[in-house]
Amino acid sequence: MTYINRTDFVDDYGVMKTTVLEKMKSFENDGCDDTDIQIKILKGKYVKSTRTLYEYFRLFQSMRDSIKWI
Repeated sequence: MTYINRTDFVDDYGVMKTTVLEKMKSFENDGCDDTDIQIKILKGKYVKSTRTLYEYFRLFQSMRDSIKWI
């Protein structure tokens, strides 16, 4: 499913995941590769642990082409 607006994504995944995935997508749009995205998410303290980062990044990898509102 392609998400054209934020509201539908929030309904499916929740506010916290939406916020973190938006940041990941914006870093990707800025030209960061996967490693840079993960480092920036950890340094910016968007996630509390590496386990959470792993879960969110796996979701991001599967949804990166579906996020269209950013």
